[in-house]
Amino acid sequence: MTTRQGEPETMDREEAKQNVLIMADRLARFYYWVTQHLIRELGEERAEQFLKDVMRDYGIETGEIARRGVVEKGLEPTLDNYRYAGDLPTIGWERERMESTPELTWSKVHYCPFAGAWQSRYEGFEKWARIYCNIDTAKYETYDPDCTCVCEKNLLDGDDYCAVKTFRPKGDK
Repeated sequence: MTTRQGEPETMDREEAKQNVLIMADRLARFYYWVTQHLIRELGEERAEQFLKDVMRDYGIETGEIARRGVVEKGLEPTLDNYRYAGDLPTIGWERERMESTPELTWSKVHYCPFAGAWQSRYEGFEKWARIYCNIDTAKYETYDPDCTCVCEKNLLDGDDYCAVKTFRPKGDK
């Protein structure tokens, strides 16, 4: 591993978390500025559809990568095994797994660094930031085409946490 001169080759968990949060903050700001330019160039209606299309495609690719990663580990691509996909860092987000079975998974996200960055800097951006969250539906429903993903609560909507539920068979609740 290459490091800057004088830096240790390893870091403790808190330092690693801070590095993840720095990157998440940068990505959140990037999304904000891309969105601002799209609105200015395309108008709100076309920018909104453009972002929804992008997030759907990004989510589809993420779901395909997750499925492939789980299968390469020799696991069945069940909802319960999605946690082995390496989709998000294990630090930076504050999550609580509420239930995880082959038919239903759901988690509470008490802190999302993207939502935190958008809410602390960009008043009134919630509608546009919420479009980013469409990745969840696309990625889970691509990972397992027989499931449905529902985001029942969202920090960006003023809720205390995000509630993301995936269940099968498709359409059941």
